[in-house]
Amino acid sequence: MAYIPGKTLQYHMNRLAGTLNSFDVPTLDAQGAANVWAGTTGLAIVGALNYKAGTSGLELQGVLNKLAGTTGLGENEASARIQPWYTSIPTTTSLSAWYDASAVNGIVNPNPDNNANVSVWNDLSGNGKTLNQLSGTSPTFASAPINNQPAVLFGGQFTGLYTSTAYPLTAAKSIYAVMQRTSNGTNNQNIFAQRNPSTLHQGFQIRFNSAANPAALDYRVATSPDNATITGTATAATGTTYVHSMIVAGSGVTPTSYSGYQNGSLKATATANGGFFTESTNTFSVGGVPSLYDNAVGYYATILVYDIAHTNAERLSIERWLGSRYNITVA
Repeated sequence: MAYIPGKTLQYHMNRLAGTLNSFDVPTLDAQGAANVWAGTTGLAIVGALNYKAGTSGLELQGVLNKLAGTTGLGENEASARIQPWYTSIPTTTSLSAWYDASAVNGIVNPNPDNNANVSVWNDLSGNGKTLNQLSGTSPTFASAPINNQPAVLFGGQFTGLYTSTAYPLTAAKSIYAVMQRTSNGTNNQNIFAQRNPSTLHQGFQIRFNSAANPAALDYRVATSPDNATITGTATAATGTTYVHSMIVAGSGVTPTSYSGYQNGSLKATATANGGFFTESTNTFSVGGVPSLYDNAVGYYATILVYDIAHTNAERLSIERWLGSRYNITVA
């Protein structure tokens, strides 16, 4: 679930510290549990939480909101929304990249201030696939736009982020993105893509076809040598958050099929006709595409990339986990 309401600050400090007993009852007072969670000793609760948040001088309500990625909530409500979410992901097997707005700077660092520029979005998978600013204007950090949780706001032209090091498509892939479009655009809007920034050869892409139908999604795959045409479309209203997914099945550099999903429901399929692009300079991009105008306008909360084609059961477990975090109904 996205948060656990109706409990005290003491309960949530023990929940985060792992010091609830088998009956779900706190075993430490709030100060003691906060020190356990922060890895400190003998500090007042506000001092321990400032240490955990990487801040100094914030009062208790302020630092709890900082840790929760929220603003203006009371102590109990803010502490209820502090989640050790990175420990509850359904699977990390073959996890290749993980971008999460709840930890733009990395798990151990505090998030940026609200409206701060985001020129780097760190990869939490440990594989070093950091997203970097394409060019022009950086996207910005938003503290609580989706189910009162953080997101990165992309504002349109030239606000995309991409992996500056190679991310060639040489294996099966499963890609998931939690995204809310905020307005229609005059150009196509990229959700995510794997593409060569020089030749524009693409491995896969989900985008809004704003030029023809602003609410329609295109599920696109390699134009050559594969030449697969992915069929089917979905629509996505502005102001509504969705889980967008794509499964690229195959072995090594040889794909067999592509499938596109929205909120757990199949929306598009294609049978592959050839091999992947294996150009060494292919990159993975979010919110924009190198050298193109496919720049999204909206909030991005989480993107997951796996080097494996998930089964339906595996895919749904991840989509439902994302749905529970962001209050999205998933099939």
